Amino acid sequence: MKKSLEMIVLYDNWCPMCKNIKNKIKKLDWLNLITMVGFRGREEELEIPPKKLEREMHAIILRNNKIVSGFDAFVSISLRIPYLWLLWPLLVFFNIIRVGPKIYTFIANRRNIVPTGHCNKNGSCSIKE
Repeated sequence: MKKSLEMIVLYDNWCPMCKNIKNKIKKLDWLNLITMVGFRGREEELEIPPKKLEREMHAIILRNNKIVSGFDAFVSISLRIPYLWLLWPLLVFFNIIRVGPKIYTFIANRRNIVPTGHCNKNGSCSIKE
């Protein structure tokens, strides 16, 4: 049973909000069904184009290697976290009426990206334009 529900979630490890959500998912994943993987620095290993990975979170459902992205990935995650099971029917409804994907896209388009490797030892960072 457990094996059929496992998934890998590819998130943007240059995004502070995404890293925060990853940490919350890890705390709530009591069943250990979700493996969170930052995609930055691994783009060559993945079959998903980097531009798609930069736009939205992707999840690979290991049972059938199905890839879901964006709000669909969030719905799939909620199905694997007991704490979110009560929220799952509402998320499915939002997906059916296409409100969920619009909210997800709105938030995803406004997140900050902080590239790593641009800070020195005293804590100051340069941002290349």
